[in-house]
Amino acid sequence: MQKSKLVLWIGLGFGSLVLLLLAACGGFLFMGLRVASGDGEVARKVDELFREFAAGNFDKTYQSFTSPELRRVTSEAEFSKLGRLIQNRLGALRSKQVTSINIKQVNTIRMINVKYKAFFERGSGTVQVVFVKSLGDWQLNRLYVDSPEFTKDFSTVACPECAALHAEDATFCPKCGKKLNVPVKIE
Repeated sequence: MQKSKLVLWIGLGFGSLVLLLLAACGGFLFMGLRVASGDGEVARKVDELFREFAAGNFDKTYQSFTSPELRRVTSEAEFSKLGRLIQNRLGALRSKQVTSINIKQVNTIRMINVKYKAFFERGSGTVQVVFVKSLGDWQLNRLYVDSPEFTKDFSTVACPECAALHAEDATFCPKCGKKLNVPVKIE
């Protein structure tokens, strides 16, 4: 009889521990969703970053949004170039949806890696940001933006006359000079 009670208590203790761990993980995930989506701190930072890009304020975003680590590996000129590329090719950010979140805490350093499906003025794409919480504020540590809009003028379109490759929106072939009415795509 005593052995069965012991097994029952061990089972209840183990079950309680599992439930506690699940609750903790769920709370951590909820915290990440709250910070990264809707009106959360990181979501607001991403919206503000892209508003500043659309306004052409690249130097301001470099100084006020980025972490010291990002500034060590990326110059202000490189960051501005990325901002101009996003501004020219994609335009303003219209909306975004969280597709994945990864939260990491090491000692006093908290990082959040969020991937969004993003919708811009001139197309859609994927935005991935990594923010580090430093001195009570989230700072941009990494920024990845991927969209088909970045490769549009690298299209492989051939002239129907001479088969020379040219930009998809070209009016005349750069090799033979033929007027291009309907471009023929090369697979």
